[in-house]
Amino acid sequence: MAEKKVTEKSTKRELWEAYNEARLRIENEAVESGIDAARQETNKALKSLSESRYAIGEEFERASQEIMKNLDGLGELQDRIAKEKRAALEHFEQQKATLTSEIDAVRQSWLKEKKEYGEALEAKKQSLLMEHQRGEEEYAYKLSLQRRNEEDEYHRARQQEEQELREREGALKERGAEIV
Repeated sequence: MAEKKVTEKSTKRELWEAYNEARLRIENEAVESGIDAARQETNKALKSLSESRYAIGEEFERASQEIMKNLDGLGELQDRIAKEKRAALEHFEQQKATLTSEIDAVRQSWLKEKKEYGEALEAKKQSLLMEHQRGEEEYAYKLSLQRRNEEDEYHRARQQEEQELREREGALKERGAEIV
């Protein structure tokens, strides 16, 4: 979108077009920055979840290698593996719950910010609209008042000229009567 140059000689239409383009550009930048922030938070949460999954996978791998080394303590090892597995699963579930709540919190925060931004934008839009309407009304009122004053001044000047003409005419008739 090419930015329009606004000068003192710009028409009302050009001013409005430039204003609307600037407003749309600002809105788009604000919405995009909000979306990017939410994406970054979501990506951090997903990365953390992935790292946790990887850590759990490594823990399982370590436990499997120990089993192969110590076949003679199979029963004890099975108990230990079960315990580690439960701990890992509990840890995974806990991290999953934490990450899920963090994702939900980020999502709610983003939705709230989006709503607040939308409301603020709408309020600003309404404010600008009202300001514009007031400006138009004030302009119409001043124009009407100016025209009325000019018309009154014209009528006063015309009446004064007519009065002067009547007075001259009367004076000329008196002179004409004196001459005759």
